[in-house]
Amino acid sequence: MSASAALSLLHQLTSLQDLTVVFGGIYLHEFSANLSFDWRLVTRIHTRSTLASVAKSVYLACRILMLIYSVCVVVITFPGHPRCHALLKLFTVTGWFSVLCSSLLMSIRVGAVWQWDKRVTIGLTLVWLATFASTIYSMSEIDSSYEAPILSCAFTGVHRGLIPAATLIISDCTILTLLLLGLQKRWKNARQYYTWNLLWTQGLLYLLLAMVLELPTILLAMDIDSIMNTMMVTPAAIILTIAASRMYRSLHALAQGDSTASDHFTNGTTHDAHFVARQIELQDMHKT
Repeated sequence: MSASAALSLLHQLTSLQDLTVVFGGIYLHEFSANLSFDWRLVTRIHTRSTLASVAKSVYLACRILMLIYSVCVVVITFPGHPRCHALLKLFTVTGWFSVLCSSLLMSIRVGAVWQWDKRVTIGLTLVWLATFASTIYSMSEIDSSYEAPILSCAFTGVHRGLIPAATLIISDCTILTLLLLGLQKRWKNARQYYTWNLLWTQGLLYLLLAMVLELPTILLAMDIDSIMNTMMVTPAAIILTIAASRMYRSLHALAQGDSTASDHFTNGTTHDAHFVARQIELQDMHKT
């Protein structure tokens, strides 16, 4: 590597470091601020349905995977880590799987809205499996090597993330379109209920976020350079995970009878919330 190329790469790495520190810090704050909710969720003894248990497990996996990703993405951009391959694989696996868990959380919500209609369930399964397969392909193609002149890791094959990025956009748009259609078709007479409005608003917000954050990743096709490619992926992964986990917490709070805490998608954390159990009137909504 020439001196000019090394200097250019060093400048790009500095920009990447700044970006990853900011977004890594945002997620670490988000994670720590809601630890009390996670602890209550884990230690609850009340009987839960199978679906609720699955959703809880996916939510916790999403949180933990993104925590590992946030730490890795900060560590890997700073100099002095010759074991680049292992660190990058951990970084890639945790990042993509946290995003997949975010989509799966939304898919569970869609399935519940459609009351697990066979056609919708099969469609969701196929879409998610396609995203999963493309993600595995991307993980196998992305690699990293240690560059001695800059004492840091250099990425290769990051542009291969175009395929899972494009698949993820299609997947999220499909999932959220089904959510909105399900609310209109299955629960059209329930608009007066707070639950309906919460699901509708969150669906629109996540769809908007997915389009704004995921569409720029199509630039991966241009293969500008590995640093720029990484800079496009990291904010999208962290923000989508934060959004999906906040939506889960707000809906969970509503299901436990705390309508104030259910607004925390925009208001903040739930560590001051006190849950009072009550039944959500979804069945009554469907009958109206």
